[in-house]
Parts: sequence; structure tokens; C-alpha cells
Amino acid sequence: MKVLLDSHSFLWLAESPDQLSPEAASICQALENTLFLSVASLWELQIKSQLGKLRLNLPLKTLLDEQQRVNRVVLLPIAPDHVFALDKLESHHRDPFDRLLIAQSVAETLPILSRVMIPHAPELTYYAGSSGNYEIYLMDISRGLAVNLTHNPGEDSRPAWSPDGQQMVFYSHRDGRTDLYRLDASAGGARRLALTGAPSAYPVWSPDGQWIAYTSILSRQVGIYRIRPDGRDNQRLTDHRAALLRWSPDGHRLLFMSDCDNNCDLYVMDANGSNLRQLTRNGIIDAYPIWSPDSRRIVFMSTRDIFYELYVIEVDCDETGHSGCEASRLTENRDFDGFPDWSPDGGEIAFSTDRDGNFEIYALDADCLDRPAPCQARRLTDRPVNDRDPVWSPDGRWIAFISVFDVYLMNAQGGDARLLSRSVLRDQYLVWRP
Repeated sequence: MKVLLDSHSFLWLAESPDQLSPEAASICQALENTLFLSVASLWELQIKSQLGKLRLNLPLKTLLDEQQRVNRVVLLPIAPDHVFALDKLESHHRDPFDRLLIAQSVAETLPILSRVMIPHAPELTYYAGSSGNYEIYLMDISRGLAVNLTHNPGEDSRPAWSPDGQQMVFYSHRDGRTDLYRLDASAGGARRLALTGAPSAYPVWSPDGQWIAYTSILSRQVGIYRIRPDGRDNQRLTDHRAALLRWSPDGHRLLFMSDCDNNCDLYVMDANGSNLRQLTRNGIIDAYPIWSPDSRRIVFMSTRDIFYELYVIEVDCDETGHSGCEASRLTENRDFDGFPDWSPDGGEIAFSTDRDGNFEIYALDADCLDRPAPCQARRLTDRPVNDRDPVWSPDGRWIAFISVFDVYLMNAQGGDARLLSRSVLRDQYLVWRP
């Protein structure tokens, strides 16, 4: 493993190894690992020492010589590519040394070692920019720094990460039309995978990373497709015009909503396009479905009782052909309850509601799905503006959400809410990198 020490971790390694976390200390001690120290960090330490803001036990040169000998620390020079990589960073953090360190980390694909390991996760993806020039950004939530992944004058949007977090697919208008592209996170450079037009549904990866499902709205090609990440085996699964796609966590099925010209209905089919079934048919809107982590249930929002409320249905049921297999109502609010997201452990469902006069984030206990009465929900945000579209982090520790046109983050209990990015597009799904 190759890692980049920041100034703190270098000092702790040299003078106070007990300040490092057990994980960070283990990485530093492993002989097979290479520890890099940026010249930028060395520069920062020298300046702070000369200004009297930092007291060192030994002269900085002596510390460096000692760490190069004892812990095999390698100096990382500042190269032109590192400087140019600064163009990809948003200005959420103004410290020039931190910015240059992040740029080097991005350019060299080196995770940063601080008191604890700062790997490529937790990172959040969103798109922002002026109309016609949306870019996709990757936000390191621990440092508040965002990297522009796409850097193209066209419109880039609707990202989806591979299960290993190494590849991203997205829609781009970079060649005069909107098509599906794939980006390698380490090598960079986007490659067109398929001709699609400008669909509203995000592409999705199969849990094993072997397939990408996407939608096309091109004339005579409307439908849902799946394709290999390298562009092979492009297969049309159905001619439905899907407004949203979800791959089941067990990898066996695809869920989508369609027929949204007058209303929306939910459909499910096997991952190869067989056994297509319509789950709902009520002449109203059934929308924004989300799988349970065990792939047995689907929670969705519906206007079947006039107001948008949350419902749950067993995936092996459908309301069109089985009596007694109707969806169960989860909320009863006479306002808006919608945009649910299931926690990774299956224990809670976060959602948006305007029951308090403006949109806030609430969560309900998933155990209530087996009880007949509507679920009781707890409030997670309490702010005078609209907070919407919650998304759980893969480890279940965080919930990201959009507040008006800004991206915010809070812990799973609703505390420590903080601003991550301003002026993003409101009508989008935030996407975590695995």
C-alpha cells in the first residue's frame, strides 16, 4: 500500500506515535507499505516553526532524515500535474497546503493518512453548475473538499458508482447529444458506452459489478437495457420508458417505475428481462420505490389516499392479480410523506415530509412494517428551510440531504448537521461512493 502522510501524521509518527490510531500505526509499521511526505507538508511545517506556531523536538531536517532512515519515508515533490489538479477542487477549504495535499492525493491516487486513515470513502457525489454545463463532483466529507470529476463544457449528470467504487457511469451531453459514459476513477478519461438520449432515470450497477442497467429514450430504441462495463453485450430488456431504476440488493431483479404520463406504476422483472410483472395499477401515482436490504420488500410513495404517503409491498406480490396482496400504508399524515431511503442495516427508513409546514427529514423504525397501525416517525431535522431527499451512507453512520439548493450532512441520529456544498441542482439524487 502507498499512502500520503499529512503534516500531523508525520509529526506524530516522528515524535508522538501514540497519537496515531491503531489502524494508522499499523499501516506505518508494515514494511511492505510506502509512506510519502509531500514537500508541501514540509514547507508548511517549516513556516509554522519559523513563525513560532509550532515547537519541534528536533530541527525539521533532522526529523526528516530520521524518518527517511527509520520509517522509509519518501519525499513527494510538487509536480506540474499536482498544480493543475487544483483546478478540479472546489473552494470549500481555503488552506493552500491542504488544497495542494488533496490535489496530490487525487493526481497520484494516494489515500491520505492523518491521525486516522482517510481513504476514498466516505465520499459523496452530486452535480452542480450553470444550465448546460453541469459537472459531477466528488466530495470528501471528512475534509469538505470536492473534486470535479468530469471537467467538460457539456452537461454531465446522473452518476452511479460501481460496487467497488472504482468506476462511475453517468449521462453526458459532451458530444452534442446525451449518452451514457463510463469514467475510471484512477485513470480518468470518459468513454461512451451507449447511445441513450436524455433519460430521467439514473443508470444502476448490478451488485456484482458485471452489468449496468440504463434507459434509452431515442426513437425506436425506447426501453430499459443492460450492458457490460466494457461496452459489450448491450441487451434490450423491455420497451418500457422508465423514470427510475433500482437493482435489487441480491442482484436477481430490476425494479422500475413507468407509465408516468398520467400516473406512475411500479414494475419488477428478473435481471435478464424475463418475468416482467406490474406491481401496482391504481390509476394514481406510485413512485420513488426503494428496495429493502434483504430484497423482499419495496417501500414507495403514493397518492392512492389523495395525499402522498409511504406504503410497503412484498415484492413477490402484485396488486393486479392476487387478492389480499395489497400494499400496506406506513404513514397517515394528510400532507406529503415521500422520497424514502432504507438504512443499510434495514432498521430504519428516512424520508421527507412537510407535516411541520416545511420539508424536514424524518425516520421510522422498520419493525413497524409488520404492524397494522401507521408507523410513528421521529424528526431528524428542524430547520426553517426545506430539507429533502435523504440518502444513507453505505456504513449507515451518515445521512446526506438537499436543503433548498445546498448539500448537507448529518449523523444517523439527526445531529451535527453541516453544510457540504452550495448551489447544487435541487432535483437530483445524492450518490455515495462505495
